[in-house]
Amino acid sequence: MKHICLFLIIILVISNTCMSQQTFETLIRNSKDQVIHDVLEDSGGNFLLIGRSISEGQNFNSSFLLKLDSSGCITSENYNITLDTVSTTLTNIFYINEHYYLIGAEKSTDTPVSEMTENKISLIKLDNELQLISHSTFSIPENRWFSYINSIVDSDTNFVLTGYVTRSDTRPEGVVDKNHDAFFYKISLGGDSLTSRFYTSDIPWHFSFDIIESTDKSKYYAFVCHFPDDNYEYDSQRFTLSKNFDSIALEPIPIWMYDPNSPVYLNETDILLSGKGQGEYTYNHIIAIQNEAGEITNSNHLKKEPYREHPPMKNGISKFGDNIYVGGNSNFDFGNPFWSSQDSWFHLVKVNFDLSMVWEKWFGGDAYYLMYNILATRDGGCIMVGNRYDDQTQNQERDVYIVKVNGDGLIVWEREISMNDRFSTIYPNPGSQLNIRLAMQHPIAQLQLFDQAGRLILQQQLHQTESTVETSHLPSGVYLYHLSASTGLNESGKWVKE
Repeated sequence: MKHICLFLIIILVISNTCMSQQTFETLIRNSKDQVIHDVLEDSGGNFLLIGRSISEGQNFNSSFLLKLDSSGCITSENYNITLDTVSTTLTNIFYINEHYYLIGAEKSTDTPVSEMTENKISLIKLDNELQLISHSTFSIPENRWFSYINSIVDSDTNFVLTGYVTRSDTRPEGVVDKNHDAFFYKISLGGDSLTSRFYTSDIPWHFSFDIIESTDKSKYYAFVCHFPDDNYEYDSQRFTLSKNFDSIALEPIPIWMYDPNSPVYLNETDILLSGKGQGEYTYNHIIAIQNEAGEITNSNHLKKEPYREHPPMKNGISKFGDNIYVGGNSNFDFGNPFWSSQDSWFHLVKVNFDLSMVWEKWFGGDAYYLMYNILATRDGGCIMVGNRYDDQTQNQERDVYIVKVNGDGLIVWEREISMNDRFSTIYPNPGSQLNIRLAMQHPIAQLQLFDQAGRLILQQQLHQTESTVETSHLPSGVYLYHLSASTGLNESGKWVKE
């Protein structure tokens, strides 16, 4: 297993001045196993990413929050937002009234550590500086734990959650198996539990993947799978619920798609959906337009031949203005989806409103890449978040991989830097002093530090792999660094002094 005690943050950045877009590629490496579940862009073009992290030797999750500036540099990180829990996984993030709200699942200290289940809903409120304001928890039926959560904020500014919980189920013949049950839960902005509905179904895969409010604000559409007890021709359904989660209608989605998710309104009546293909489109990624009457009016399928295609693990469609992006995974490993030894790609497609393709791009291919989420950004581009895993150097500890592209699907480089050369560490970042760790193949290097106006303010030769640079005389702020060496080192990035 490859051990890296401190962050190795790999950042390649340039501003595309023609389109006023930032593009970057960031790989975050350490000894933790890390997963990003959601990403949010604030009004300043910064990105907030949340998920969960497991440190080496531990058997519980820590909450995981990263803040990146518009060029992809980490400006804040937190691996344990709340201290009164044993295990926490963050699933959704929202920005409302100048506060951040984080939703997830947690196991509190009154639950035995030996039980690896996360059995409470968690609502965390942070201020603009990402400092904890409040932390609320909500209990769920006994002997169940969360396996999947997705959330929205409705027109009443309530958090509406859906997903599925898991429980151990003993069959009549005595076999103990896992059973997944859909749920719905509503929480007020102030942290009050408003209403909930937890199902108990004999169907082992009773899933709810996503939810959206109707345009008249009177009801919700949940996108579910395997809901009916009898055999439907199609496995996926649209479940219409009242604002109190009373059942109104359950209708099949008439297309060979299962596990429907990522609903996005294209206009007042049409919803764009993402899902896995069936029938002649098995191992394809399907996108389809469904109107509010429940009819499928258009569809398309995405695939990198001859590989298996799969939607992201969380959110596969994002729209901002007229820009519509669809994300996916090419060469997804159905038998080993997280720790595969095969190579795969992030697959990003930009589509028109009629689902015709504008362009498609692939990222990765040198290891196993697994996309979790995409977000159409304010500048017309798109950010993709997920994992990179190399089974030759790692043992079930995944790195976070983040790519921000412009509206043409491109990463515009200032210079070409091969991945094998990008192995220096600047830490802490942000921090009051500047520490530099060089890879063994670059024992001697030159550091240049520039202010934001591009003026050279510090230059120093580094003669060992671990160095501390005196920066006490520098005022707080953002600095640009450049590391170079005759051995091929050529790296640039940002360092924030506190």
